This record gives sequence, C-alpha cells and structure tokens, in this order.
Amino acid sequence: MSQRGWLALLLVLFLVLILVCWGLFLGSALFFSLLPFQATETLERSIEATSPMTLTLTNDVGTINVIATDTSTIRVKATKYIRGQKRLLSRIQVHVEPKGDTLVLKGDLGDLPPGPHTAGVRWEVYIPWEMTVHIRQDTGTVTVTKGHLRLDIDQGTGSVYVNDVTLRAPSNIYVDTGSIKFRGELPPQGEVTMQVQVGSIRLRLPPTPPFHLEAKVGIGSIRVKEGTQTHTSQSHLTLDVGANPQTTLRLQVDTGNITITTEE
Repeated sequence: MSQRGWLALLLVLFLVLILVCWGLFLGSALFFSLLPFQATETLERSIEATSPMTLTLTNDVGTINVIATDTSTIRVKATKYIRGQKRLLSRIQVHVEPKGDTLVLKGDLGDLPPGPHTAGVRWEVYIPWEMTVHIRQDTGTVTVTKGHLRLDIDQGTGSVYVNDVTLRAPSNIYVDTGSIKFRGELPPQGEVTMQVQVGSIRLRLPPTPPFHLEAKVGIGSIRVKEGTQTHTSQSHLTLDVGANPQTTLRLQVDTGNITITTEE
C-alpha cells in the first residue's frame, strides 16, 4: 500500500475513533437523562393551624407546589429523589418542624457529592386560604395556587408561577435567572415588588384594584396593555392604571422583558 493509502486509512480510523468516543459520550448522557427516579422516599405530615400561621420553606433543588384551600389543616408531602446513584438518597435531608405560629420546611442536599445523578426534593403543601408564605429555593420551579396570601419568594434559577392568588401587602418575588408569571389580583393598597435579573415578568391582572406602576428594564422592553390602550418603553415606564390607585406595583428586569395585560 502506498504512503498516501496508509495516510487515508489512518485518517479514516481516526475519524471512526472520534465518532465512537462521541457516541459513547452522548449515549452515557442520554442514559442518565432517561433514567427513572431510581430511588424516592416520601414524608407526609398534617399540622392543624389553630391560629394564623407563617410558612417558611427552604429548598436546594426541586419543585415546590403550594395550594391554598378552605381548611385549617396544613398538609405536607415531601418526596426526596435521586437517579443515577440511589445509594446516596439517605444524604438528602427533609425537615418539617412547627415552631409556634411558624411551620418550617427544609429540603437539604447536604454533602451530596458531584456525579452522574439528579437529586432534589419535590414539595406539595396544602395551606389555609389566608397565610404568609416565605420560599427560598436555589434551582427549580415554584408554583403557588389560590388563596389570599402575602408572598415572599426568592428563587435562584428557574421559574415562579402564581395563579389565582389575591396578594396581601407587602409581597415580594425575586428570581435571579428565569421568569415570573403572575395571574391574580393585587392588594387594594400597599406595595408589591417583582424583580428578575435575567429573564421576564408577565402579569395578567383584572381591571381592579387600580395600581400605580413603576417598571424598569436595563436591556429589554416594557409593554402594558390596558384595555384598548398599549403603553411601551425600552427603559422605564411610570403610570397609573385605573383611577386613584392606593397600590404601588414595582417591576424590574435587568435583562429581558416586562409584559402586563389587564383583562376582564
């Protein structure tokens, strides 16, 4: 075989080796991504709320669902999970601790080492209709549904969804990287603040109560649809939506968009 032939053969073998290695890499990544939750453990508790209570929930990674109901009982379901290395499940810690008029919930990955696994805690919490809710989560999704609630939410990476909630003032929602989607009612008076570093804020509000809007973006856009009118800006927007507002709504996105729609 000529020298050119040998070079061609070596090139083909080299390309085949690259394809095989790339295939093994993709295959292993796909394998771990498709693994079911190999190990789970669920804790369930019920706490009777004899007086107005505050919920404080801190979670490293996972999903948080808080649902308000017409009941005085708080029901907690916490499921810790891991896929890839199920022997490490015991290192994930879940705490449920009533402290006077405060219920403290915590999901902690602790000293879980890095590796080809996905781990976290899924929370499902049913609370009374009126309550104060504090949530802190590093990575994941937070969903709050129904109720007359004061919210204080701090989310690292992920999304916050608030549906059919009437807010009490003051309420604050912060997301580092991700989005806030709110559909509900503002309080009749007081202050509500929502802030996203990188991402978006989207609100759907009824025409009442009226509110004073202070919206700001660093890089992005602001769009407010008020009935048949549309207000836009590339930096900041201040206006009254409705007559004689007693509520101030402050929105800020450093990089991204703000969208508000008022609807019947």
